[in-house]
Amino acid sequence: MNESRVHLFLDWDGTLTKQDTLVMVARIGYTHHQRSASPNSPQLPSWEQMTESYMQDMQAHQKRYRPGAQERRSVADELAYLASLEDVERASVQRVEAARIFQGVTKAAIDSAAQEAVHEGAVKLRPGWTDLLDKVRRRSGYMAIVSVNWSGEFIKRCMYWANNEHGTDRKHTQCMSDIKVCANEISGIDSDHGAPGRLSKGSSEINYEGTSGILTSDDKLRVLERLINEVNAGERREQPQGSTILYVGDSATDLACLCSDTIDVGICIRDEPMGSGQRGLAEILDRVGVKVRSIDEFEKKDRDPTQGTKVLWWARDLDHISNSSLMRDMTP
Repeated sequence: MNESRVHLFLDWDGTLTKQDTLVMVARIGYTHHQRSASPNSPQLPSWEQMTESYMQDMQAHQKRYRPGAQERRSVADELAYLASLEDVERASVQRVEAARIFQGVTKAAIDSAAQEAVHEGAVKLRPGWTDLLDKVRRRSGYMAIVSVNWSGEFIKRCMYWANNEHGTDRKHTQCMSDIKVCANEISGIDSDHGAPGRLSKGSSEINYEGTSGILTSDDKLRVLERLINEVNAGERREQPQGSTILYVGDSATDLACLCSDTIDVGICIRDEPMGSGQRGLAEILDRVGVKVRSIDEFEKKDRDPTQGTKVLWWARDLDHISNSSLMRDMTP
């Protein structure tokens, strides 16, 4: 029996889920405002207006930034560009805070919104998600979600309600308690009066002292490296026979983690046809010369760092990963 542990780190939007969920998080604030606003309350800017402002900032930055996309031919060049998006992302957060979109939102409201979104199918978790997490759990592996999403609490409650839809299988329930969620958060949701409208620097499950949240690909790598250091420290104490670190993502914000030397296997989720974020990541990887192969072709020797150039893998869904030779070779 192979005793290797598998440690699993995943993105949330588009990776664990079938689609981006940020609009669902935003809807929590708009719904609360509609239900609680008085006739004299100021009107919130629409989500379409917020999105348009973000896109204008992004397009302006892309035009200014040098080297341009077609001149960026290395992973380092692309990571530098992705890190430069911090000001664009921060400006978006500041607009949301200035508009007080999340003012008055409570943890209960987030839970209710997550339950409704899962029940109505607005948030769908990918096929095989519980089986993949359970395989990692049974190997005593560490599991964490690393996300730029605005609410880690929303992520947790979506997973809880999605698990409920499957029934009350004990192994699935255990997975829910074992997985750590590292994301941003709506500040003050535990208050009796609800949130003041700000977004925090990050969830309390990881030390964000001296940082400013998870906004970019570089931020996700910073969090991932801290988590892996925790894993490595634990393994030095326990002295297991070996471990494999997986990272699964779907878009450009995952590039730094996927290409990091701190992970053994990087996997890109690719639907058929690919979504816009998946297509964008695929185009970047092709442009900078990173080979991406189907997880069906995976062999254990492929994780050997002495084999040469970094190779990434693609999978259609989480069950594609769970049923691949990668997991069969490393789980009982």
